[in-house]
Amino acid sequence: MDNSPTTVVDNVGGISDAFDWLSQTVDSGGYSEDVTLDMGMEYAETTGGAALKQTQDNDNMSVKGISLTADDIIQIEFSDPKQAAHLYEEYSRVRGFGIRQGKKIRNKKGEFVQFTYLCNREGFRDKKWLQMHHRKRELKVVTRCGCPAEMRIKSRDSTGKWYVSRFVDNHNHDLLPAKFVEYLPSHRKILDVDKAHMDSMRQVGISIPKIYESIAAQAGGFNRVSFTKRDMYNEIWWQRALQNGNVNADLRAHCMLADFEVEKFEMHWQAMVEECGTSDHEWVKDLYTKKSSWATAYIRGSFFAGIRTTSRCESLHAKLGRFVEKRYGVLDFVTNFQRCVDFLRDNEDELEFRSSYGTPVIQTQFPELEKSGVLCYTREIFVRYRESLKWSVRVTIVECIEADDICVYVIQKYRRPDRTWNVT
Repeated sequence: MDNSPTTVVDNVGGISDAFDWLSQTVDSGGYSEDVTLDMGMEYAETTGGAALKQTQDNDNMSVKGISLTADDIIQIEFSDPKQAAHLYEEYSRVRGFGIRQGKKIRNKKGEFVQFTYLCNREGFRDKKWLQMHHRKRELKVVTRCGCPAEMRIKSRDSTGKWYVSRFVDNHNHDLLPAKFVEYLPSHRKILDVDKAHMDSMRQVGISIPKIYESIAAQAGGFNRVSFTKRDMYNEIWWQRALQNGNVNADLRAHCMLADFEVEKFEMHWQAMVEECGTSDHEWVKDLYTKKSSWATAYIRGSFFAGIRTTSRCESLHAKLGRFVEKRYGVLDFVTNFQRCVDFLRDNEDELEFRSSYGTPVIQTQFPELEKSGVLCYTREIFVRYRESLKWSVRVTIVECIEADDICVYVIQKYRRPDRTWNVT
């Protein structure tokens, strides 16, 4: 290791505050005390402290013009642990992983003498949380895979400074592309100024999506906002109770959405219109005549690929309506249309991140089929696919009827002889 003084220089403007304190000369002469470097990689002797650049050929990087190597990191002294956390956070942002704080050790006086910062995929989830099959809420995806990467700092008794005693930089998982890094929890932060901005805009009746779009416009794009829209909801949104609820909503849901046979549907429909006293209402009569277009009992067996009759363009119109208006000129239209495109791309990036980061907990009796679904489908479609697997074990075949060239299987819900379906 080169024992000459290490200088970290900010070569360009606009460096984040976390690196301002790095623009100083650090005396590395006394760093032989209890220092372990475990990089899990090899460095060419000719690099001579080359800039850290994320490439396929080496593990060097350049963080916004600041030249740093892993060797440089273990030679830096910090005045407090927050500075070390800021450095490791920015380092992880460029490398493509998230961090969290690990073990903290105190001395006999109760003072902290050691901090450990870990990759957020360190360790493993406790098995008891993976075996809770009766949870009502969806299990979180498994992200921990025992990653060994860490940075450990210790306090130097003589000066009160903090130094890096151990730095492990080998990961046992793929590092994330730059466009996904900002979705990691350790890199998502809502600043106090953003909170104040959100509060002031809410007080004048501006909706949360509009507030998010305003902050994105000020930041220079959705990809430059340091938090997601869900973070905003978690910060400033409170649970709203359902208002003006309809006591017959559950009954209507059974008629329109429940997976009934035709006879059951007719029975529930008749019970609903009689209870509501709408048997002679023209709109109800017209809706009933069109039942083959919306009632599950009548459209079962038809493949629509999840597309509704209103899915042709209304969804796109609704999104465009949030950004463009008919009074806009050509320039305003193009500018705001581009904002809409950026918004849609940001949503796609977030959904792609959630589909690729972590592994869903196996919940069915068909683990191989469930694992293949994780690889084939997006996270949203996988949840639907898994529900179909769960339903398959809730029914049993009670009869098989052979007619001409087809077989009709009569299936029955478990312990519910009154719930049967015919499947061809």
